[in-house]
Amino acid sequence: MTNYGDIKQAKATATKQDTAGLGTRDLNAMFANNNEIKKEMFPGGSSSIATLIAVVQLGAKKDFMANYERLSQGVVPRSAEVIPVKQDIGQVELIRVVVVKKYVEDIKSKCKSELKVLMREFEWDISSVMAREAMSAKLDKDSTKSEADLKMVCEQSFKDVYAAYAHCRMLKVVIDSTMTFGDDYKVFMMRVYKGKDRKVLQTMVNRIDYGASKDMYGFKEDQGEEDSFPFCYSHIELGIDD
Repeated sequence: MTNYGDIKQAKATATKQDTAGLGTRDLNAMFANNNEIKKEMFPGGSSSIATLIAVVQLGAKKDFMANYERLSQGVVPRSAEVIPVKQDIGQVELIRVVVVKKYVEDIKSKCKSELKVLMREFEWDISSVMAREAMSAKLDKDSTKSEADLKMVCEQSFKDVYAAYAHCRMLKVVIDSTMTFGDDYKVFMMRVYKGKDRKVLQTMVNRIDYGASKDMYGFKEDQGEEDSFPFCYSHIELGIDD
């Protein structure tokens, strides 16, 4: 069960990454199957140049394009380019900006405070996407097997627990009968449809002649007393509605 829980948690984490906001989502996964997006669009991977991606509201695009170069001397002029994302990302666009690496944090901070636009650093790494997809496929396979194993264990455990439950209910009848009637009693079993047990018990009371003591038996909850019957019984819930 612990293994199954770990697998479900890992799958939930992977799904959360795919549906997270653009500030934290894996952009490589978004770009991986888009033929219009090429690795060459994202300079970086060196000690001098880096790529930043700005998440820009459609209404703020014109203002961003007019002012992003003024954020810092570390911004490469005319480097802004709209990324042709195919997925539905709402009323925003992703715009790539190339910068000098040592100015990254300063540019991100100024962009947020002055232009009210989120910028995040990005490095092209499709190999990580392939690794995630392989891991996702493995998690799906492991989850299916683990779920089947867990179901089998639960079914067998339920059988054992239910058998113990039925045994205890029968044992109650034997103990109650022995204490009430000694060794002179018979045990009967019957199937009663759900919701009919009260009617069956009352019918059993009515059909047996107990003389003057008959009024002592039956359902007494209306008088605030306990039910009283001239026999011992215990019900075993079968979980069948019809």
